[in-house]
Amino acid sequence: MIRDENGKLSGYVYIDVDTTRRDIGGYVDEAKKAIETQLTLLPSIRVVVALGKIAFDAYLTVCRDTGVDLPRPRPAFGHRATYALPHGVTLIASYHPSRQNTQTGRLTRPMFDAVFRSAHRAIDSSA
Repeated sequence: MIRDENGKLSGYVYIDVDTTRRDIGGYVDEAKKAIETQLTLLPSIRVVVALGKIAFDAYLTVCRDTGVDLPRPRPAFGHRATYALPHGVTLIASYHPSRQNTQTGRLTRPMFDAVFRSAHRAIDSSA
């Protein structure tokens, strides 16, 4: 999270990986590396919104690999599933805003907006 001098949310970090990759394993590895890089640059991050199950699982794997003692059972992906992780980060899951999910109605604009309203509330409560 990026805050202004008054502590208000002023930005976010979007991690983008090459989606043209046909090899899902390579895509997941690239996502994990991107997450690791961003977490190194933003050590005080308090809220993570994972767009899709791949991002959700990749974030949890990076946490585990960097020594975070994850809750048991391991958090399960589900749209708007929210977890307070032991290292002080709130993890919020969302269906990926892909064409398939949006055109079929699996993910609607109100559903997506609700995820980010939840993220804003989590950020405000962690301040």
